[in-house]
Amino acid sequence: MSQPDEVYPMRLIAHRFTLVRHAAAAFTLGMTCLGIQLPAHAGECAAPVISKTTLAEAREMWAACDASIVSAGNLAIGGGSGKDGMSQVGLEQVVLVTVAGVDFEGLPVVRYAFVDEVLYAISVQLRNTFSRDKPLFKELSNDEISQLQQSLTNKYGKPRALKDMGAGKKPNIFIWDLRDSEMTLTNTIIPGYQVNLVHKALAKKVDAYRKAECKRHRQKGDTPTPVTSVCV
Repeated sequence: MSQPDEVYPMRLIAHRFTLVRHAAAAFTLGMTCLGIQLPAHAGECAAPVISKTTLAEAREMWAACDASIVSAGNLAIGGGSGKDGMSQVGLEQVVLVTVAGVDFEGLPVVRYAFVDEVLYAISVQLRNTFSRDKPLFKELSNDEISQLQQSLTNKYGKPRALKDMGAGKKPNIFIWDLRDSEMTLTNTIIPGYQVNLVHKALAKKVDAYRKAECKRHRQKGDTPTPVTSVCV
């Protein structure tokens, strides 16, 4: 069995805001490793489009941009969701690919999530919250995160501002509704300092796949407790 990816902290922690959970899922959940090679050729640099671009098309785009794949694998479910090595179940329908040398809202290290070969989420971690490993990206200061929030507001308009349970008086979760998608900035330790763009309908499709896989393993009776503990 392949080892889970450990580039980023990988557990999606339960949160009272369902929309925030969907937005964070593509990034916070881990993956079981999968080998993907970039084709070696040059061309015009283009950015993948959520709900439109396929994995094969994205690989062509990254190659044209001279970007490099940092890690790739299937979405993992279970204890730690890949980070702590306890998860033993991955979703074949969902592939996560972390790429360096791209540009998403000015951020160069990005995780792309594909369901049934179609891009459904784009996520960036802003701080290395839970892992002791040296991050592959530049961690943002409080001022830089505030500047990013203002940049997104200038681009997408005023967001919905929410607070997690420990936020105090100031909101620390900001959500921009973009028709069929949703942009979220979380400036909080749980579920993590992140920016996420998620296609709402495709995210529900991923949730359905995850629940079906959890149910299948529970019925088999051979799934370790760390997996079933997060399959709700």
